Amino acid sequence: SHLSNTPIAFDEFFIILQNVMQSITLSTVPLGVNRIFIGDSSSYFYPHKVMFVLGACDGVLPAYKNDCGLITDTEINLLNSKNILNPSIRFVNKCAKYKAFEVIVNPTHLLFLSYSTLTFNVASKPSEVFIALQNLFKLNNQKLPIYKISDEKEYVKQLNSLFTFVYGGSQIYALTNSDDKKDLYLQSAKQLVNQTNQIYNYQIDGDAKQLFFPYGTTSVSQLQSYFNCPYKHFVEYGLRLKEKELYGLKSLDIGNFLHKIGEDFVNLLIANNFEYTTSQLNNIFESCLMQFKMGFNQQISDFQIVNLKKETFDFCYKIADQIKLSNFKPMDKGAELSFNNYPLSKGINLKGKIDRLDLFDNFCVVMDYKTGQNNFSFKDVYYGTKVQIIMYLSVVEKLYNLIPVGAFYVPVKNTFKQQEATDKFNGVCLNNDEILTYLDNTLKNNDESKYFNIKYKNGKLTSINTHLSNDELSSLKNYVHDLLCGAVDEILDKNIAPKPFKDSCKRCKYQLLCNYNKDKGERKSIERIMKNTFFKRIKGEDSE
Repeated sequence: SHLSNTPIAFDEFFIILQNVMQSITLSTVPLGVNRIFIGDSSSYFYPHKVMFVLGACDGVLPAYKNDCGLITDTEINLLNSKNILNPSIRFVNKCAKYKAFEVIVNPTHLLFLSYSTLTFNVASKPSEVFIALQNLFKLNNQKLPIYKISDEKEYVKQLNSLFTFVYGGSQIYALTNSDDKKDLYLQSAKQLVNQTNQIYNYQIDGDAKQLFFPYGTTSVSQLQSYFNCPYKHFVEYGLRLKEKELYGLKSLDIGNFLHKIGEDFVNLLIANNFEYTTSQLNNIFESCLMQFKMGFNQQISDFQIVNLKKETFDFCYKIADQIKLSNFKPMDKGAELSFNNYPLSKGINLKGKIDRLDLFDNFCVVMDYKTGQNNFSFKDVYYGTKVQIIMYLSVVEKLYNLIPVGAFYVPVKNTFKQQEATDKFNGVCLNNDEILTYLDNTLKNNDESKYFNIKYKNGKLTSINTHLSNDELSSLKNYVHDLLCGAVDEILDKNIAPKPFKDSCKRCKYQLLCNYNKDKGERKSIERIMKNTFFKRIKGEDSE
């Protein structure tokens, strides 16, 4: 705008443009407004209005380190080449102190600083930050007092004084101390304290159905979360806490992308009599990539696109080859089946999506694409931690009047080779020679299936753990159905007490929330369960 219509040489214009661009500062988009941010003293984002600092104990804030290296600071000072040994412990601790004070000067309206007098049964002292603030600020010409929070009424009174001091006005003081508001304020404070105590005692108030199943539906994933640990389920599906989304391409993004590829590719096969061209497959990849680029929280690199394309082509080659070798063909209603009306217990319905349902006459096989662990085990089914494909057998039987004869996890990974199976489809199937040869036509001329765990020896089917009789398959479906109904009943009974499997707390991201005693708490045992043991237990013939 300053140059207007003034003629200028290209080189001169380029220099001016370069200077303008260099003067522009770019930054990331803020996390948001009206949001609670939870972090620690190492976080790089701080609230600018109100901050609550919890656990500001001596030795924790600032987080000093001990001089316990191979070479101490004293020894460093004796060395002529001490500069190459920086930073020293003294310098690191100076940085920690600076960081601590950098944290507390951020809020503009309210800073609430607290510490615990007892930490893990060991007496604690206040951080030096308390002493520094007391020396910096005065209240009625006195040092800022450190209040002991024991009685709710006294706590509210202290909060009122704090608000009055921080805001420096009489309006808030009048609001919180006026007769018509005092009881309401005290009641709210008590309610907050009671609710916090209830959660730490694993009790909740209110309507559990509204809390956990607000739409009257649930999913297999939700109920599997409950079986892993009821408290983990409470945090994920009751409190609905979410981790801060991190910048980067996640495995979940890749999984969702490949599920979409599988859906579109099978639709293409159905529409073209199970034939396809490389050009058509490439168009599906480009179309899905365009859709998912909008959802990825980072720009995907050319290298990642090349690897993703390879994985896509290998995955689709395997799908097409397996379908070609089978009498079971994908359901012509589409590559994906959605439902939300399978009844469980007390008015709660199951919802979900079946990746693929293959049909032959009135028989059907459930196919579920898995980018992670795809192993089937009776142990996982028995404990309720991995029951999805078995539950889907009951769903297709009840909702679509089909006869289920198998359910398999289809592995999706980079180890796939074109026209070559390196990983078997893992799951259960009916122990019936005719059904098995319909499932894989190559069994008529070969002793081993290319894609399924099916083998013949001397013309007879080799007994494999996951081949089931009609009675066993029916018992398996009924057990999983009853197991999920029982989970719904327990959730509606407000059971949120932690009951994790052994060692599962080490991997749990909610372990700091649950107040669970890892040393004294009762843990669920988990053991390897083979096929025979499984069916004996569900029939009551074998006790744990």
